[in-house]
Amino acid sequence: MNLYQLPITKDPRRATACYGNVAILALLRMLKEHGSQDKHLEAQILGGANPGQISGRDVSRDNCLVARKILLKKRIPIVSEDTGGRRGRKVVFRTDTSELMVMKVAQLRKSDWYPYPERR
Repeated sequence: MNLYQLPITKDPRRATACYGNVAILALLRMLKEHGSQDKHLEAQILGGANPGQISGRDVSRDNCLVARKILLKKRIPIVSEDTGGRRGRKVVFRTDTSELMVMKVAQLRKSDWYPYPERR
C-alpha cells in the first residue's frame, strides 16, 4: 500500500515517495525483492477525493490516472477502485487476511488514527 500527494516528477533530485510515479514503482520493486512476480499481483486504487477547488489542476484525478497508467504498463490488473468524490477515505487493510475496509469521511478525528488511543 502506498499513499502519495502528487502524480509525477521527472526530476531525479525530487524523486521521493510523495510522487505517484516514484511511490508505485518503489512498491513494485520492494515486492519483487521479496519474491513477488508481476503476474501474481493485483491492484486496488483507492482515494483521489477532491474536497474542494484548491487550484486549477485536479491533482486527485491525476493521482489516480498515474496509478492506472503504471499498472496497465506493468500488466497488473486493477481488481477494484473506489476513487473520486468529495470525501476523504480511511482505509483499513489487514495484511494477514488481505481484507480491506474503506470508510468515506468528511473529517478525521485524532482518535481515528491507528494505533488508537487506548492501545498507545
